[in-house]
Amino acid sequence: MNRLASLAGLLVLVAGCGDDDGGATTDAGVDAAAAFEDAARADAGPIMCSTTADAALVLPTPDPAQDSCGATRVVDLDLFARHDGVALHYDGTLPASSRADIPTGVSNPSGKEVVHRLMLGGKVDLFVTSGGALDHSLCWSTSCAAGQAPPRGQCSRVGSGSLPIAHGELTVRGVGPGRLDLVVDAYDAAASVPGAAYSLDIRVRPVLALNAPCDPRARANRCDSNLSCHGAGAAARCAPATAPTLVKAAVVNENGIDWYTIDAMSADADVDRIRVEGLSATGVVQRTSEYDTNNAVGLAHFRSRPKGTASPLSPMYRIRLLSTSDLESVPATVTAQPMPIRAAAAVCDRFAVFDRCAAGHACEGPTGALDGTCVAGKTPSLTALAAYTLPDGSRRLVVDGVDDDGDQYMLELVFLDAGGNEVAIEPNQNGAAASSPSYAYLQHTEGASPFRSMRDIAAAAFVGVPLVTQVRVTVYDLLGLKSSTLTASFVPIPTRAAGDSCDTFGRGDLCQGSVPLLCAGTCQPLADLRAASCAAATPLSLGVPVTGQLPRQASRFGGNCGRPEAAEVIYTVDVPEQMDLEVSTLFEDTSLDTIVTIAPACDSLASGSVCHDSVSSNARQSVAVLRDAAPGRYYVFVDAWSQLYPNGGVGPFKVEARPRRLLSLGATCDAQGVANRCACNASCLGDPSFTAFVCR
Repeated sequence: MNRLASLAGLLVLVAGCGDDDGGATTDAGVDAAAAFEDAARADAGPIMCSTTADAALVLPTPDPAQDSCGATRVVDLDLFARHDGVALHYDGTLPASSRADIPTGVSNPSGKEVVHRLMLGGKVDLFVTSGGALDHSLCWSTSCAAGQAPPRGQCSRVGSGSLPIAHGELTVRGVGPGRLDLVVDAYDAAASVPGAAYSLDIRVRPVLALNAPCDPRARANRCDSNLSCHGAGAAARCAPATAPTLVKAAVVNENGIDWYTIDAMSADADVDRIRVEGLSATGVVQRTSEYDTNNAVGLAHFRSRPKGTASPLSPMYRIRLLSTSDLESVPATVTAQPMPIRAAAAVCDRFAVFDRCAAGHACEGPTGALDGTCVAGKTPSLTALAAYTLPDGSRRLVVDGVDDDGDQYMLELVFLDAGGNEVAIEPNQNGAAASSPSYAYLQHTEGASPFRSMRDIAAAAFVGVPLVTQVRVTVYDLLGLKSSTLTASFVPIPTRAAGDSCDTFGRGDLCQGSVPLLCAGTCQPLADLRAASCAAATPLSLGVPVTGQLPRQASRFGGNCGRPEAAEVIYTVDVPEQMDLEVSTLFEDTSLDTIVTIAPACDSLASGSVCHDSVSSNARQSVAVLRDAAPGRYYVFVDAWSQLYPNGGVGPFKVEARPRRLLSLGATCDAQGVANRCACNASCLGDPSFTAFVCR
């Protein structure tokens, strides 16, 4: 199903410290899911932002004379889509009327607080991130009361009293329906400065009952305890779950870090997180932490290294898996061990989380296998080197070589002046000190052998140093094996005219003319090439995923939120009415580090377009959302973040365009926000039994 934008249960923000609404819930309305699409079609047409059928929700005003709980703040949260759910975002400041009534246990009792009251329409998980200049802690409670501290496990420390603030994170699992209070508590009296800014981002994940339609990847929603999402696509339903299996666990120490390492299996493919307990030498629990398993694409059997901490923390660790349905594996108790180094021909972990092969060796095995065999790596060799000066003063290195492993990735560079003296250069222009030799990643590498690669170095790197006339280059691979060295003198880069043969990727020459040119076998007008690509765009039907392949050619449009050189595949999507348009490559079939762009016109990626790079650091697929898309034709660009190793900007992907319809006030709505959402700054609110939901 992969419906990643959803709102469940419903969040309604109210003031005061009164009783819960007392309403019962029946699956937060998910049993009515089949009616949502019909309701959306019935309510299609012009969006109406006023109605007499349903009065606007009235929120009471807090009384500053009351304590912090009674003066719960009414916040007007801006609802916006995220790739992994619907988030509520709020930018606020500490009011002058705030008081120090709630000791949180992680802040000084003198710190003043702001309380935000949420009424949950059903059972949900909340993922809260806070930040801002206010040095604060963040806590949650279902029974806010002056003088009553929330349990320490319900708080997340953000600041430190003296260090800059980055952000804080708080996870609240399985709460609702009913009231929940978020407490933003200043660290101490000194931090309680009126007007000090803070922010809240709240992601909502519905918790669903037996037989409810569900997201197999547990992003848009998850099934309740003892249940898991079985099936695929629209047929997926919450059904009884089986506990995950911890095949193997270890804590490997590498570079002073204890890494929690797992081999996990689950028949339900729903391993969500690991729990790590630090034990004393006698087995007493000293600390407990939970971490995401980094299984972003929902594999049934995988290996992962979810987290590492500076060692030593504990003499022993007890590790167990937890599923999205809160079922636990049998735990394993382990001690930290140095990272095992496997010799040649030994069995090894292809993912290098449990062990590594000895220097100069790689773990090779069949595609999809977890284990392999340590084999000697192939040393890369350089066959040619060209060094160019570009018209803007930048320098370009074009490297030809052979590497049967296809894992060449790093250049060692030594720059020389006319006298043969080494010149210290910082080729990456990232603020690091200039040095000799210096190091830079290869660009435009396709991970193949033989290979042709290149590196551009900005003109700024050569300012204030002796004139560089030569460069000496060595190539390293991922195993640390290095080639012999070649030296080349810098010469002006060759230029080609329209119609001339040229380097397809523009590495060893430049197409120049009276109009912008690009190499496509020969130098051709860029406008003509773009027009041809737009004319050849493939129609993409709403709700129908298709597979594609990025071509091995130069980019004709440039990057929008990535590097500009990776090629693109273009699709057209026709939007029949105003709606949110989501385009996703979040499929196991997508092996590339993709970028997705949605644009209203094919000849420009800048005006009115949106793009998205990666879902997370562990899942490089993309989900772009264009909100409030007007009726008409849109262009979808799928390209790669770059042509860097290992993907090379070439490879397969799967993409799907998904509609989310916009509804007027008074319309029946999908409480999960999958099929539709309320326009007019309205919310999808449930009746007291949460069996019917209407835009209000």
